[in-house]
Amino acid sequence: MKYIFVITIGTRDVQIHQNDLESIKHVIPDIKTYVNMDDDNFHCFRNIRKSGEELLNSYRFVNNLLKYPMIDEFMDELKNRLNNFSDFIGFLLYTDQQNSGIGHQDEDTLYFKDILIEHLMEKYQLKRNQITSIPVAQDVANIDIQYNHFQNAFNNVFQNVASIEKVYIFPQGGIDQINQALTLRLIQQFRNKVTYFQKPKKQPLRELHFPQLFLTDLLKNILKDHLSKYGFDRIHKDICPDEWVYYLCMFAAHRLSLRYHEARSHYSKILNALTNNQIIKDIKNHFSYFSSGQNPLDENRKKLSDLYISVKIKYKEQNDIRGFLITLFTFSENFEKQFVDEYVKEDTNDYYIKNLQFGSQNRQWEQFILDKFGADVLSGLENENIDLSNPNWKTNVYLFEHLLINDKCKTCNMSEPDYKKIKCLLEKMRGLRNELAHKLSHPKMNDILGNISSCGIKIDDFFDIIDKCLGVNGYGEFDVIKNIIYSHYGF
Repeated sequence: MKYIFVITIGTRDVQIHQNDLESIKHVIPDIKTYVNMDDDNFHCFRNIRKSGEELLNSYRFVNNLLKYPMIDEFMDELKNRLNNFSDFIGFLLYTDQQNSGIGHQDEDTLYFKDILIEHLMEKYQLKRNQITSIPVAQDVANIDIQYNHFQNAFNNVFQNVASIEKVYIFPQGGIDQINQALTLRLIQQFRNKVTYFQKPKKQPLRELHFPQLFLTDLLKNILKDHLSKYGFDRIHKDICPDEWVYYLCMFAAHRLSLRYHEARSHYSKILNALTNNQIIKDIKNHFSYFSSGQNPLDENRKKLSDLYISVKIKYKEQNDIRGFLITLFTFSENFEKQFVDEYVKEDTNDYYIKNLQFGSQNRQWEQFILDKFGADVLSGLENENIDLSNPNWKTNVYLFEHLLINDKCKTCNMSEPDYKKIKCLLEKMRGLRNELAHKLSHPKMNDILGNISSCGIKIDDFFDIIDKCLGVNGYGEFDVIKNIIYSHYGF
């Protein structure tokens, strides 16, 4: 099954030419017809339920008299496009109303459905197992109910979306609410695989492009919503009208997750997918850093800024308390370390010895501290009972404070009083994160704000201090990414 066609059966989908009226009345004397206003050469049938049943019962006598001008035009178009129907599954939607009153039931198309199945098998060589009929029996004019009904009716097909290349729909007949619900459900499920046909009065069949236009606008709105919250990781390829936009969003998502190898890969994909010279220029101006490898300390500084921006996004834009605490914990593990590394001009993690037990001696690490910071600092660490077996968070905090107090931290742009508040806040948040990880608790916003307040600081003050320290304005380069996409689509 590669292709699907869907037809809603209307009261005018089975007709008869005026020259054959006398012939059909010989078979069914009391059958009632009326002139088709769109083509007065043809007649349509009255009381569709009754007429349909009579035509079906006499099908072998009248089949050569019946005409299907609208459906045949649709099926001929599909045949011209794809040569045959061997890879098709067809769906016929018909009404068979229950408890709706006799007046409404008179126009039900359940017997027309059986007539059309016979016709499709005879003229277009479809097999019976290629045609599925779907009844609409309740609340036919309620679009909400029908929208849910079609989810269940097409359930098996919806589970195999990937295997279907095209869905051709012809919702010409029947009730408007059914056609609308059907169209929306199929667009929602199959998106740009849907091709929609319409036959205007006295005009040839034509393909309408509104599903693609509707879908494009809908997906743009979804894209805009995710971008407004900096939810780059939530943006999937199928909601991006342009491939380069998807790659740009993945570039941002990988950066916020500190996956710089993947970010560099997507930077190349962005440029390869772009044809707009101005956007190419903007991308290169802002992100050329990712075109090649960089000094490890410089890259770690950039990662720290990206990590901090991720903290801001989760708190300010996404109200993701859990994500905020987990990301802030990672930030606290690396904040002081970055400035210690910049002072000594190397990555202190190079002195980490894997599998070294807590409390064991790491002579290289101790000698490094002695050489770079002096005997007083080394003895101070020992007096504070800070483990020196490997570089760790507590060691970095102690060394950072030493640099700050002695005015040796030239790259951090932070006062000692501000740092005391930041240190208190980070320690409080580490505690809440540990409760989250080890006690299966879920801290509330009031817990966070209460802990922050006890440090003599507000959350906005925290962001202001770290913004200044790291040189971050707003959401930094992630504002640039959002604005490039906003500008391109006119958001």
